Amino acid sequence: IYEVVYCEVCGEEISRKHVVVEATGHDWGEPVWAWSDNYTATATFTCKNDPSHVVVMDATITIDDSSLTYIATVVGPDGNTYTSTYTSGIPATGDASRLPLYIGLTAMFAAAAFVVLLVLKKKERWD
Repeated sequence: IYEVVYCEVCGEEISRKHVVVEATGHDWGEPVWAWSDNYTATATFTCKNDPSHVVVMDATITIDDSSLTYIATVVGPDGNTYTSTYTSGIPATGDASRLPLYIGLTAMFAAAAFVVLLVLKKKERWD
């Protein structure tokens, strides 16, 4: 890099000096995760020493079917492995936002089974 001094009046270059700037290296830190609707994820790493250095990486996704958990994994630019998880369905955190749907479906199936039993009972009387 050169350090250049210009005349404030005419703008002519007065002096030029070569300056050596020591490289600070990258300090990536923790990624920022982004999950998409189709259960894919990216990890964005930003260098703490120079925020203009940004690396976005697509994660490898594995699924834990027993808990409906999606696990995203990347090996970051620093060589370390990072993970993030996303749980779909009714999470173990107690979120019951889909509970009315499940109750309604259960009631519908129970009513259908009851109707089938009534029809079978009536059929026995006619036979």
